[in-house]
Amino acid sequence: MTDVVRYDGGGGQEADGGRRCRIAEEVLKGIIGQPTGTSKVVVERGTVQHFADAVLSTSPIYHSPDAAEAAGFDAIPAPLTWPFAMEFSGKFDEIQPNDAPKGNPLMTALGR
Repeated sequence: MTDVVRYDGGGGQEADGGRRCRIAEEVLKGIIGQPTGTSKVVVERGTVQHFADAVLSTSPIYHSPDAAEAAGFDAIPAPLTWPFAMEFSGKFDEIQPNDAPKGNPLMTALGR
């Protein structure tokens, strides 16, 4: 189980929250430099458009092929933060290479 600590300025949480933050920081430091693995993903235009909306992008390049082309892209691009979320949207077991690494060290930081 993962503990979530919110510090709202109330008494008592600060000391406990500080300890938990130090533990989380150590876990994160422990995964610095470790490969996060590789995945093959399917990137669909609709999913990219919804993601762009979710991150509050107002750029027309994520919705209009013409706007994307005018900006120098061959097709609608994915937002810069897309790689952090794409494994949750288009990673399918049947298209992964047999030698693909299993697991992701970041999951340790998330308590999984």
